[in-house]
Amino acid sequence: MRPFDALIVARMQALLAKQPLRLLAKEPRFMPQARRAAVLVPLCNDMGVPSILFTVRTATVPTHKGQVAFPGGHIKAGEGPVDAALRETVEEVGEGIGAVHIVGHCQTVPAVTGTRVTPVVGWVERDVDGCRRLELCPDEVAHAFTVPLAHLLDPANRGMERLGARGDMPVFMADPHRIWGLTAFITDGVLRNAVVPALAAPDARDDGEEGSALSAH
Repeated sequence: MRPFDALIVARMQALLAKQPLRLLAKEPRFMPQARRAAVLVPLCNDMGVPSILFTVRTATVPTHKGQVAFPGGHIKAGEGPVDAALRETVEEVGEGIGAVHIVGHCQTVPAVTGTRVTPVVGWVERDVDGCRRLELCPDEVAHAFTVPLAHLLDPANRGMERLGARGDMPVFMADPHRIWGLTAFITDGVLRNAVVPALAAPDARDDGEEGSALSAH
């Protein structure tokens, strides 16, 4: 599969330019006092393989202990979602991640805590090289890892599970990690509505056969 590059990123940017990437069929309702947060969906190349970067939260953070997540956190006064997502990313994985090119943002969605979460899609311009350049915050991040797009798009590595009132939600298996909940929901939406269309475009394919396979997911 072709690595992320400027052409693919430009195609995704065009898809997200007119309006936020839609993740829900209807606009969600939020409590007036709901806190606002942002997460970065870090699209990257890992040793030349197009991937998505995830973190594993420590057992000492206040919420979502030990869960797979995206870098992110609450939006501070005077910040927008992009500012917060980039700030939190540097705080969690360090400046070694390098420049992040903002592709666009997604529809704001509710976390199980009631927080209004805005996912920001970004391309990590420099290869993450097995996450060796990252400097993880020991208080917040226990581990960081990448999952190749080919693995995430393979039906054998994903399923659906029922999460109470939220209904059926996607889940991804990335041994030994299990990506579920809001992180899996955002991942699924970004893959289906931005990444796959950009990769499947005629002049973004490595060959016609790969483009047809991507279009089928």
